[in-house]
Amino acid sequence: MFAGLAIDEAGAPAPNIANQRKALALLGLLARAGDQGLSRDKITSFLWPESDADQARNALSQLLFRARKELGSDAIVGNGELRLNPAIVSSDVSEFEAAIARGDLEAAYLMYVGPFLDGFHLSRAPEFERWVASEGAALQQSFIATIARLASRAAAACDLSAVVLWSQRRTAAEPFSARAARDYIDALIASGDRQTALRFATSYSALVRAELDVEPDADVLEAIDRARRDTPPSGSSPPLKPSPRGKEDAPPAPSGAAPSAPAASGATPVHARRSRKSRRLIAVLASLFVVAVAASLLAPVVGLTRHRSKTRPVVLVFPFDNVQRDSALDGIGRVASAWMTDAIARTGLVATVDGQAVVSTRSDRDVASSGVTTTVRP
Repeated sequence: MFAGLAIDEAGAPAPNIANQRKALALLGLLARAGDQGLSRDKITSFLWPESDADQARNALSQLLFRARKELGSDAIVGNGELRLNPAIVSSDVSEFEAAIARGDLEAAYLMYVGPFLDGFHLSRAPEFERWVASEGAALQQSFIATIARLASRAAAACDLSAVVLWSQRRTAAEPFSARAARDYIDALIASGDRQTALRFATSYSALVRAELDVEPDADVLEAIDRARRDTPPSGSSPPLKPSPRGKEDAPPAPSGAAPSAPAASGATPVHARRSRKSRRLIAVLASLFVVAVAASLLAPVVGLTRHRSKTRPVVLVFPFDNVQRDSALDGIGRVASAWMTDAIARTGLVATVDGQAVVSTRSDRDVASSGVTTTVRP
């Protein structure tokens, strides 16, 4: 149910109901309801709001008959309250929440591959659409909180490279969040990478001005000032020690005990406004298209590399150049590269590194000798 809604029957051909939107919606509702299940009346109000009670109940009975015939008679159990049998039908959303509950935050992060039921709609079903929006927002917040907890774990383990990585991924998950931007800037300052911190701060500031028509939050402005002065934030802990050379940029393995629930992100939600300039919109859409195509094409290529080597290759990702030379678009390239970095990292096939940070601190010969595979700047 992440990044769409589909049935995957363990390599077997997809059942016929996989092409029926009402059947998929029914399974999605029951999967999200979990052990509590849903009443028949509630289901009919979601799926057949314009039908009378008898017609809606009859339509649901026929849909249940087809689903049980194709998925198994025990796939959907219950009479008054219907629910899925987890031994027969599982879902990525339930596995995502189970991973969070047991403290396996890395697994939870990898499961969230896109927004809840992204692109799936039912015509003339307004309550179902509201349910999708509400559940999607809650799951996205859980995903963001998971990234924040992973960053906190890395900080507790003094794994600075992982703190920077998870902080960057959080900015990709909520690109307009002032708190995420501030934490990423502070992590870069603590790592000694003041130049990258200033580049990101400039990009973030341009992004919120261009897309939200607001000035950056005071906390972000303070973080930018710290980056310029190259001083740690007031009241902060001593700088973390960098990971040993050669250690992969990944957070430490979970200890097995679930940490306490994270605090609220503190970011004030702001609804983005559409740009008034058509060329700005075209530039943004073009950037996102290139990101999506590049990430999708990269996965099979690096998959071959992974089978040939026991160590994962490292890919340098550079920001997109602002070829239009419009200052209002300066922030788009950095955000797009962060999204690309996140998409590539989720494949699990390669490790990703900020290309500018590497190039600014190491010579081309050093990069080549380290086995890093460099990419061409878009």
